Amino acid sequence: MRFIVNTFLLVFLSVQLSFALDSLELKNAARLDRINEMDSLKITLDNWTVKNDEESTWKNYFYSRYYRFIEPANRDLRLKFLYQAQVDCDFKCGKEIQANIFDELTIVLKSGGELERKKCLEYSNQAIELRRQIKDDNKLGLSYVIRGNCFHQFWMFETEKIGEDANYLLDSFFFYYTTATTLNLSNYLKNYIEKTLPSIYIDKKQYSEAEKALEELIAQNRFDTTNELFVLQANLADCKRLLGKTKEAEKNLSELWNDSIAMSNDHLKERVMHYNFMLALDLKDIEGMYKWYDLIGTHRHAVENKANAEAMEKYNSERLEVQLTKEQAQTLRNRLWALVFGGLSLLLVLLAFGIYRIQKLRKKQVENELENTKIKAVLDATRAQMKGEQKERQAIASTLHDQLASLLTAADLHLTVAEKSQDTQPSLVKAKGILKEVNIQVRDISHQLVSPSLMKFGLGSSLATLTEQMSTEEKPIIYHSDVNGKRFERSKEIFIYRSCAELIQNAQKYSNGRLIKVSIWQRGTTLHLKVFDDGTSLDKDSTKLGFGLVNIKDRAHSFGGDFTLRRTEEGTTAELIIVIESSKLS
Repeated sequence: MRFIVNTFLLVFLSVQLSFALDSLELKNAARLDRINEMDSLKITLDNWTVKNDEESTWKNYFYSRYYRFIEPANRDLRLKFLYQAQVDCDFKCGKEIQANIFDELTIVLKSGGELERKKCLEYSNQAIELRRQIKDDNKLGLSYVIRGNCFHQFWMFETEKIGEDANYLLDSFFFYYTTATTLNLSNYLKNYIEKTLPSIYIDKKQYSEAEKALEELIAQNRFDTTNELFVLQANLADCKRLLGKTKEAEKNLSELWNDSIAMSNDHLKERVMHYNFMLALDLKDIEGMYKWYDLIGTHRHAVENKANAEAMEKYNSERLEVQLTKEQAQTLRNRLWALVFGGLSLLLVLLAFGIYRIQKLRKKQVENELENTKIKAVLDATRAQMKGEQKERQAIASTLHDQLASLLTAADLHLTVAEKSQDTQPSLVKAKGILKEVNIQVRDISHQLVSPSLMKFGLGSSLATLTEQMSTEEKPIIYHSDVNGKRFERSKEIFIYRSCAELIQNAQKYSNGRLIKVSIWQRGTTLHLKVFDDGTSLDKDSTKLGFGLVNIKDRAHSFGGDFTLRRTEEGTTAELIIVIESSKLS
């Protein structure tokens, strides 16, 4: 009967699912859920990315079916997938998948202990109840068959313990099979039940019913393979023997023995030998008993020799494979040691090179730090010099504006009084004009030394005032700035202001252009000043920088910037760039 159970497992795996599925992965899994396509099913399941709990339930369900065929003895793995499917489903999925899970759990647990057998009957009842609600006769019949097989399995367990008293389980087995036949079943499932019923009759010792059922099956030619026909004929011959039809049984077994000689199925050959031995035993044919007993022994010995030869061949093959593996492992170890030594050598070379590079970088870093220190010292000296000059200029400007200008203004007042009190003389008028001109020049000089608007309002506003004052009708100045309201380091503001005044004066003095453009803007950490005029230089040696421009260039370098002068056909462009550390809104 174990053969019946195993046959049923294979048949059940080959039944295609007819449920409606939405995802392509589910459809592929259902299509591949057949014995001869297990590899394709595994690939589909491994590459399946589930999108929800229902798909996860189906995936675990199909994994359990895959391992039921590939590793039928691994019950724990199959149960793991089924219990996970139950968790994912949690009775939120459709009745179809719930019933499928309960049927699978029934199949796995029926070969367990007493508690598992009770649990499998509970699952079977739940599956049958769900199938009745779905109203699918074929699936309900399948659940009946699964439950009947459970009782057959229990009968084999209990028979070993209590003997004939366990035959009541066969009645349950027979009941569920016959109940299934009352439903509207598929031809495949109906044929399977009809092929299994003779075995049930034999187990129940109802040999006449078994003989009738076997003859009908053979007459209807409803078998899939030659081996299946052979088994049915052998069972029919044994039924005739049990019914006392020894002549017919002897004839049938003789024909089957001739057929089995040409067959390569050792199991079927031994079955025919066993039936012939039982027939000789019933006939009390001592010679026949010894004959078939010896043939069975010889056959089993040949099968064992064949198995031993296959095992030895497999052993030799595996030993050769192990030897090759050891040789490959030794080769890999040799390569590994070679790689280790090579890697260590390379590491030492890289370490030596790294130390050399570090020493070189340190030396370069020291040199750079020394150079930066020199540059910083020069910059500090330049700044100190500019601060000193600024203080001197402020002092001079203060003296010119506060003292000398005041005296000149007082002298101008006295001359005005003298002019009113006596007759106007040309020399007096001339002296007054000279004093006024001197007063204007002193004020302009003091403003150039220190611009009051620069000190108060910053670089943008002071340059606007400067360009407005220096603009003339002959050479108007166009000014553009995007630093209005921004303040920078005092020394840098003064430097930019004076440089701008110097460049405008050069354009007015040495260029024959008609327009001057002054632009100042900030770009990141640099400040740019550009003075452009549209004329050509009147200086005969225009390729050299004068003293004032050289001074601007040197001081620009001290501030980390640069000064360039470009002369083209369109005009002359002077651009000053210095580095600024920070700026703020005034």
